[in-house]
Amino acid sequence: MYSEPITPQNVVCLSRSVDYIELSWDIQIETDKHGQSDYYIVSMRKFEWMENKESRAEKEYIKLVNLEMCSQYCVSVRSVNSAGSSELSEEICCRTLAASKDKNT
Repeated sequence: MYSEPITPQNVVCLSRSVDYIELSWDIQIETDKHGQSDYYIVSMRKFEWMENKESRAEKEYIKLVNLEMCSQYCVSVRSVNSAGSSELSEEICCRTLAASKDKNT
């Protein structure tokens, strides 16, 4: 029987493009206290908004796409298994890149 999974730790956000960000995180498994995660839920909100958008990740990594250029997004992650879900990780914020200037003009 599963017990609730542990909260994801060390969430890292990398801004590599004008329209996406990449997230990764660590899970420290304490098998005597917490069950393994079946999947993860990533909560994201644009910095100015209060409403969250959620995405599902099967592993400790996700690429969030179709974002607005040069915009700040705040994200947190929780683990889920058949026993329930963990607390949300600490929220972190990062910004998509600004458009690069065309060097040929």
